[in-house]
Amino acid sequence: EVRVLEKKQSLVKETVKGKTVSSTSSAVLKDVFTPSKIKTKRNKPQINETESQEYKLASDYFYARKYNEAIVQYDKLITKYPKGVYADNAVYWKGECHFAVGNYAKAVASYQNVFSYLKTEKADDAQFKIGLAYLRMGDKKQSVAELQKLLSLYPDSEYVGRSKQELKKLR
Repeated sequence: EVRVLEKKQSLVKETVKGKTVSSTSSAVLKDVFTPSKIKTKRNKPQINETESQEYKLASDYFYARKYNEAIVQYDKLITKYPKGVYADNAVYWKGECHFAVGNYAKAVASYQNVFSYLKTEKADDAQFKIGLAYLRMGDKKQSVAELQKLLSLYPDSEYVGRSKQELKKLR
């Protein structure tokens, strides 16, 4: 099976480089890249187009710094699609909205809700932001505890370095 995957990887590299690919190779590539064959890390359900559009709208509000509108839209999305593809992300970004407007207690509550999604990829992000939110609220002891929790639960997280920097400042 490893050899098959290596062959497929080689064929992909050839295609990307613009080389000619044989019809057999083409069939292999088609098999590899058929959407039904692609499995995401999270094995999420099929994306509902309406859900996708609603998530994009909420995200557009967030990036336009219209945080209150984004919160309302994320709430609608979470209510309408509680087990949807974007539910965990919506909960996380709702927390980011609260953080951005300085409502750190609500941000912490949102970030903590991320953990209710067992297959979320936002757990380490949420854990890091919980630590920062407590710091912003002036609770250095809890901030240290939350940042240390990130280091122990998510040792491979992209936030390990930043957590260590924050912990160094707090000590």
